[in-house]
Amino acid sequence: MHPLAPPDVPLFVAGPDGSDVLFSLTSVLVVSVAIWAIGFSLYLYHLPASKGDVLGKTKSQIVLLLTSLALLTGNNALWIVALFIAVVSIPDVFAPLRSLADSAATLAEMSKKQNQSTPKAAASEAE
Repeated sequence: MHPLAPPDVPLFVAGPDGSDVLFSLTSVLVVSVAIWAIGFSLYLYHLPASKGDVLGKTKSQIVLLLTSLALLTGNNALWIVALFIAVVSIPDVFAPLRSLADSAATLAEMSKKQNQSTPKAAASEAE
């Protein structure tokens, strides 16, 4: 150390060899945070697609398309819609209606068979 330099030099002052410890630590921190932020944002953008893998083929394709468009355009509304589609399960409203229609068809067939057999029985009794 130089004889005229004060004995208690702060850490942020560069040494005579040009090494700057504070700049080096800050550079490493900024690069680390940038890499982490990029990885986290890609994870967030991939989240609907990873949830969409357990869905049906069509729903999964819609989610993947929306997340790709959101990633390329930077439009967050598309990503939110994709996440909503991936997370929310739309109930099957047609299954009960199909069951009701099948039951009605079965009742109609039974009624038709009963009406066909009744006139024959009445005609045979009348003879």
